[in-house]
Amino acid sequence: MGSPSTVVAAALQRLVAVVVVLGAPRAKPLAKQAIKGYLAGTQRAREWAAEATEQWQDLVAEAKYEYESELRAEDAPAVAAPASPRSARKAAESVRLSERPA
Repeated sequence: MGSPSTVVAAALQRLVAVVVVLGAPRAKPLAKQAIKGYLAGTQRAREWAAEATEQWQDLVAEAKYEYESELRAEDAPAVAAPASPRSARKAAESVRLSERPA
């Protein structure tokens, strides 16, 4: 006979073979459930990451818009707005009339 470790190794191999053969029909549904749980978890993680990314992009876009609006407001000359749409039309007409060639 062989050394004690060889005998133990051979016994373990036979035991594993018996467990695999007898336990396989019961192990398959458990393995499938574990895989389904993993897939559901990764899907939820992807959805969470997509939502977080979208919220971050919205926040960056809002901040960029506000920043650029503030820059435009600082660079814009102080011009009084017309009192009404009618006075705005009259002002535009007077500009067009003054731009006509003589």
